[in-house]
Amino acid sequence: MDINNILNKIENYKAQTAEKAEQERIAAEHHRQSLLDQIRVMKPDIDNLVKVAETAREAGIPIEVSFGHFDSSYEMGDFFTDAMTHKVGFVQASITSKEIIGVGFEGGGCCGQYDFFTDGSVICDKNRDNGHDREASTEHLEKFIERFPKFERAFYDYIEKKTNCEPIIKNMYFIEVCDYNGEKVLESRWFNSVKEAENWWKDLGYFCSGDYNARILAAKSADGRTVCGEDDDYDAEFVKYL
Repeated sequence: MDINNILNKIENYKAQTAEKAEQERIAAEHHRQSLLDQIRVMKPDIDNLVKVAETAREAGIPIEVSFGHFDSSYEMGDFFTDAMTHKVGFVQASITSKEIIGVGFEGGGCCGQYDFFTDGSVICDKNRDNGHDREASTEHLEKFIERFPKFERAFYDYIEKKTNCEPIIKNMYFIEVCDYNGEKVLESRWFNSVKEAENWWKDLGYFCSGDYNARILAAKSADGRTVCGEDDDYDAEFVKYL
């Protein structure tokens, strides 16, 4: 048996293994650096999200469910991080300071003791127990990049829904009473429905005679928006005679 040949093969294996490990280390570092670069490019998007969130809170738009609420999903209007869903969300400076300083997601439970945080410049993991930072793990970087678009889309859709001031098209109704010379002698208050107008007319017993001509009119605004009162600009359309 050629011992020297065996020893040479072992040395070759050792060298090849070390070279492969180094190549894998370099590839992993390049991948990690690529992830960090992708997040840094998101900084303008993150800044805009924080700005809109702070403005929404100042305007009284709820973007966080109350503490202890069972459902803290985007669908319920909650856009802050939590240890239950581990969703991407806004991060506040501290328990006492409500200032939004960035975005991230929480760990906890089987997801570990580190939370992920970034403002587009700072990118790190934060220890849930002592608050100390460490380099963000590659796993956390990948999770954030994968989940961020859903968070961004859900938040802007929610704000758009809350601030959509376009009213539902809805007619208001009123009753116009004229004598047989065509002179208007009465215009009622406004009603939400034809039925409500009819009931009001029935209760007005002394007008229910053959001396007057009453009809229900619908008030429709020129721009198609909801008419809220007599001071609005509207067109009156005939509905029915009473």
